Amino acid sequence: MYIFDLGRLGELARGLGILVIAALANGSGLAGFAPSEAQAEEYLGEIVLMANRFCPRGTIEANGRSLGNNGALNMFNDGNPFVLPDLRDSGSMRWCVVESGIIPPRGSGSNRSDDRMPGEIVAFVTGYCMEGWEIQTAATLPYQDSITWCKALENGYAGDDSHYYLAQMQLGSGDGCLTSLAVPADGRAFIAMENEKLWTLLSNAYGGDSRSNGEGSFNVPDLASPAPGMTWCINNGGYYPPHN
Repeated sequence: MYIFDLGRLGELARGLGILVIAALANGSGLAGFAPSEAQAEEYLGEIVLMANRFCPRGTIEANGRSLGNNGALNMFNDGNPFVLPDLRDSGSMRWCVVESGIIPPRGSGSNRSDDRMPGEIVAFVTGYCMEGWEIQTAATLPYQDSITWCKALENGYAGDDSHYYLAQMQLGSGDGCLTSLAVPADGRAFIAMENEKLWTLLSNAYGGDSRSNGEGSFNVPDLASPAPGMTWCINNGGYYPPHN
């Protein structure tokens, strides 16, 4: 589910050695990507929180199982079978680990924060934050025993909206949402017929009285701030998440 820049292959190979080759050997990598297919751009090992009940294609639910010997995520476990974190206690939401994405570089000279909105806070299973990102250790951030939270730092370039799915939850620093697509995840109601795409994903999972003909309203999730100065939002735009 990524657009791979072949011009960066040499740079990535120098930084990650044979791990790059192992990741590309995964069947869900280049061979499975259709350039014309509209998908969000994400990092291998990034964790995406979706408000709908399924994980988008190219991601796998964080349900605690082992991926065996062939998964690209094994690069984050010294080549051994990677065990997904178990994040299944989120009601109608799904925590989804990206298993086919841009390999997150490590080390100096590999800054990749300029493709995300400054202040965006993202969870990873990598065990590290990339250059240009800062580790977040607020005591109230969830699942810190199994994932790493990283914040994209100010970089002089504001990322765009091309990295997000419709109904994807977005955590950011500050009191508002980071992108024009997002609205606060505060339980607010929307008219179903005026927000049809989001409604098809959420229905009445978080409240509302919408009906099969699109009449009525529906609610978005109501998520409390996990720490002072952080805000959960939900995308009411972006790519419609493709099914596996």
